[in-house]
Amino acid sequence: EYNMRKGVKTLIRDIIDNRVSKTYVKEYQRLLKVNNIKNVEVKGEQEWIDKWSILGRANPIYYRLFSKYIGADINIVPEDICHNIIEPILNPLQLVPYYSDKNVFDYLFEDGIMPRTILRKINGFFHDSKYNFIKIDNNKLYQILNDNGIDRVIVKPSTDCSGKRIMIFNLREGEWLDHMEERSLNMELLNSIYPNGFVMQECLKQHPYMAQFNQSSVNTIRISTYKSVVDNRSHITGAFLRIGAAGSIVDNAHAGGGIVGIMKNGELCHNTIDQH
Repeated sequence: EYNMRKGVKTLIRDIIDNRVSKTYVKEYQRLLKVNNIKNVEVKGEQEWIDKWSILGRANPIYYRLFSKYIGADINIVPEDICHNIIEPILNPLQLVPYYSDKNVFDYLFEDGIMPRTILRKINGFFHDSKYNFIKIDNNKLYQILNDNGIDRVIVKPSTDCSGKRIMIFNLREGEWLDHMEERSLNMELLNSIYPNGFVMQECLKQHPYMAQFNQSSVNTIRISTYKSVVDNRSHITGAFLRIGAAGSIVDNAHAGGGIVGIMKNGELCHNTIDQH
């Protein structure tokens, strides 16, 4: 019975992994076409295949795309192998829902690191900044905003965000309006857009240096880290600046934003790339 259960789980995992791999390959075929790169064998490809085949079928399409930009590097990781095999080991899947929930961050980080939280909704229930359960209507909402003495807030889904369904509201002549001045901030609107969960925070005012790249969004620096299985220390593997598209309130590449690499000496690279 145990072996049968284990076999079924393995079969299901293999089916899912195969579907994920096909999805990635289809996307990379599109990226090759967008970037005018021929899907043909290139220098160093066979050595790359030999290295990564130990973990599964190493589709050379990943190598053909990235080697065009960074050269013949045998350490280019196939994205499907990274997603299906490597990431589940380094980032246990059962912990992903917890660590990707923005309503958890105030528990994890010290005061002053995160933007000030005004209101949160968790699994359909409302809580204050200290995670105390509260009942709330429009009057209570406006009272909380007034008591915090702020005139600009950002609201975003607590999970599955990626720059989507993010709203900024400004206090103008006694009325809370979104950044396009089309919708008023009220509980009916919040419940319709965020039925399960959201976090409302004080909107950051970015430093003039960061704002020079795009005024409408809060441009951020993303740092990639790897916690080594050898020395158990976290190592920085790369960093880049994210810049929002003109007029956008988010800096996500999927929303038209750009990405600029940061070199080891802290200087910005000279080229901006988009999601393609």
